[in-house]
Amino acid sequence: KEELENATDEMPALEPTAAPAPQRQSVPYVAQLDLATIDKHFAGGAVINLISLKQRGIVPITASGMHITASPNYQLSKAFIVFTQSISPEAKASIIAAGGAVIITPN
Repeated sequence: KEELENATDEMPALEPTAAPAPQRQSVPYVAQLDLATIDKHFAGGAVINLISLKQRGIVPITASGMHITASPNYQLSKAFIVFTQSISPEAKASIIAAGGAVIITPN
């Protein structure tokens, strides 16, 4: 009975048993995209950028940039306006040959 009368609502301080986990660093994810995929999923004259690719589920939502590649001598069937952070020389040449444009944007 005496113990109950002297009891308090305070919890005793606990000693940490392990060091806190280090903060996780986020690593930028750059999506790799083949020009044939763009050709397949977009109509001619479309403006292609990271947002339009995310909206169609072609690149992950976590992507912070994109790099476009193409097989050598790949011929686009349509013209596109492409905004990208990085592009291979083959992909750029194919887009321009089809009458499209490439605009390099910062990350």
